Amino acid sequence: MGTAFTGLMKGLRMACRTGCLTKNHSSYGDCLRGASLRIGYAKSASGLDATSERRKETELSLYRDARAAGIQPATTRTPDIRRAFELSEKAGAAFDATDNTFNNGAHYSPKTGQVVKFD
Repeated sequence: MGTAFTGLMKGLRMACRTGCLTKNHSSYGDCLRGASLRIGYAKSASGLDATSERRKETELSLYRDARAAGIQPATTRTPDIRRAFELSEKAGAAFDATDNTFNNGAHYSPKTGQVVKFD
């Protein structure tokens, strides 16, 4: 390198990152630790955020619990899952929203909101 370039570089501290306010760290790692950098939610660049991801995972977990109990909710949305659990509790059997029936032979009428048991 030329002497003019090395003369310009003597006064600069190359260990710090460009956004460092103090420019007095002994190493680049020391500069990063001093900045207290944190890693954010990685999918936020895709328009997703951690809160919506947690909400979605909670809904899917509730849906898995329903399916494990033999219940088939209309959708994976929380209100539909809770409704299926309520109907199952009311009839004493697992509810299937695809045809509004229960595994004990009962039928649910969405118009009247009644559970009808056929004996």
